[in-house]
Amino acid sequence: MGHDDHPLSGLLTPGLTTVDWDIDGIVRAAVRLMSAAADGGARRRVVQQPTLRARGSVGRLPT
Repeated sequence: MGHDDHPLSGLLTPGLTTVDWDIDGIVRAAVRLMSAAADGGARRRVVQQPTLRARGSVGRLPT
């Protein structure tokens, strides 16, 4: 299991399952919040939903 969906994760055999945190989206949200705070806007909380990139390193458990 990895994090940040590094490009090499999909090239491994089997492919490494990772969690993608959408760093660009987090940065955009942080800039918007900082800009709003500088303009006297209310403080708020932003929750960034991660995305699971399931690859060959995970599978079903045997029953």
